[in-house]
Amino acid sequence: MVVDYSAISRKIKSLRIEKNMYQQDIAEELGVSVQTYQEWENNPNNLKFCNIIALSNILKVNLLDIFLLYADTKCIN
Repeated sequence: MVVDYSAISRKIKSLRIEKNMYQQDIAEELGVSVQTYQEWENNPNNLKFCNIIALSNILKVNLLDIFLLYADTKCIN
């Protein structure tokens, strides 16, 4: 399975908005600049898995909620 980081970043943005949080709120909790966080939402090529885990904790969602977009994906052996 290929991970679609663009879809993950859209999901993270959607969850952030749903939780009524601003990019600055998330950036401060992560200890990164707002620009770094904005980059993750807009161009997620540098988004690391450990950051996705941290984001799930800040957004108070299960890590699977972020990856739920793959629920309909079938694995082919």
